[in-house]
Amino acid sequence: MLGKTAFELFPQDVAFRLDRRNHNVIATNQALLETEDVGTSQQGETRHFKSVHFPLQDEHGAVVGMGGIATDVTDSLIAEERYGAIIRSSMDAFMMVDEEARLLEVDDAACELSGYTREELLRLRVSDLDTAVDEPKLQAAMRNIARDGSSRIDSRWRRKDGELRDVELSVQCLVYGGVPRYYCFVRDISGRKAAAARIEYLAHHDLLTALPNKLLFQQQCHEALLNAEREGRNCALVYLDLDDFKAVNDTLGHAVGDALLCELAARVRTLIDEHGLACRVGGDEFLTLVGDAGDQQRLAAFAERTCLACRARAARRHLPDLHRLPRHRPFPE
Repeated sequence: MLGKTAFELFPQDVAFRLDRRNHNVIATNQALLETEDVGTSQQGETRHFKSVHFPLQDEHGAVVGMGGIATDVTDSLIAEERYGAIIRSSMDAFMMVDEEARLLEVDDAACELSGYTREELLRLRVSDLDTAVDEPKLQAAMRNIARDGSSRIDSRWRRKDGELRDVELSVQCLVYGGVPRYYCFVRDISGRKAAAARIEYLAHHDLLTALPNKLLFQQQCHEALLNAEREGRNCALVYLDLDDFKAVNDTLGHAVGDALLCELAARVRTLIDEHGLACRVGGDEFLTLVGDAGDQQRLAAFAERTCLACRARAARRHLPDLHRLPRHRPFPE
């Protein structure tokens, strides 16, 4: 290559660009940083270079030539392009965060998830979005991620419009030049959380009255009895059953029968105290746990209040009165 000109070494268009830059550097006596595309003889392949052109001076400061350093960045540019394509096509939101929890870079999915524009997000910190952690917890979490290298976290973020979203964060900490950067992929799992909560609810509640079912009632009773034993309280189990409920369904229809059961469940809820529990056993049968039954007299008073609540005229006209509930027999001494 020694002794040859750029026109002898490179394609004509590349040689013209190099020659023009060389003249600019010599004329201005200023260095010039450029990105250059240079074609090679290998099947027309184009390589990308980061280059700096600088003037050469003699001992008097006069420009006597120019020099240049070119670094082939083709592979890194291809990697960046692929990385950017992956980020842009990902359904997850992407955020790059610095050691102060400031957002440095976000993608379109992050804007859609948060409701903020890109410019607005780049003025925020993670703590402006995350409602599940305060500043000390956030800093502790970031230290742990920096120590372990990565982490997966469930949290809750607040959108710009105030709506809360359950999110799952996959965080990778990479250090460049001694400076940590946190690469976060954020997935909206609100639907998954809601589905799981719905399944959990259906497994433990009566769909018609929203009261606990037998399974949940048994679990709650076990805990309530342990607490009552520790606190020295007496508990009592009260069983309620509607007489001739089938006649309601047969004469007024199942819709009215269901409304009757819902009304009874609502009245039962008003009777239990902070220690009490209630459930629908099935059909027209209900159970209540009186968490602080006291003596027989207090329990009898509770039973009487229950009968009065059930006999009261319904507030909604389409509901029949609950006069068919039987009176409780007196409690034995």
